[in-house]
Amino acid sequence: MKRSKQNPKEGIRILIIHQFLWAHYKAKIYTELQKVVDKHPNAELLVLQTALNEFTRANIGNIDWSIHQYNVKLLFEDFYENTTILQRVKKCIYWIRQFKPDVVNVPGYYEPAMNLVLFYCRIKGIKVSNYFGGFERGR
Repeated sequence: MKRSKQNPKEGIRILIIHQFLWAHYKAKIYTELQKVVDKHPNAELLVLQTALNEFTRANIGNIDWSIHQYNVKLLFEDFYENTTILQRVKKCIYWIRQFKPDVVNVPGYYEPAMNLVLFYCRIKGIKVSNYFGGFERGR
């Protein structure tokens, strides 16, 4: 059944793309967001985590899966730098097509793969939001 974009009772599907699963502070944010989404039976949330971590944080520690209490898919069980732009784009678009979101939240424009994902979403008429963390603003 095709969902109408005009009827709010049919809910909303939110897809968030984030780079690193290791980010504990984001796990808390996404877990709390999942609690809000769960209160609305017609709403769905999916968070795509691109990679486990990045090289510069390799010695920080292992992933604590118990803090990720939200609907999450890990795209690559590897360091971010070991993935290519094309690999990231293909996996993100695959999940966009599978999940069929109403809105996609992508990280800052500094990430080349996300520019292509953003372009794909615009072509498909999917709303896009963009976030910039403190680190991204300086890039």
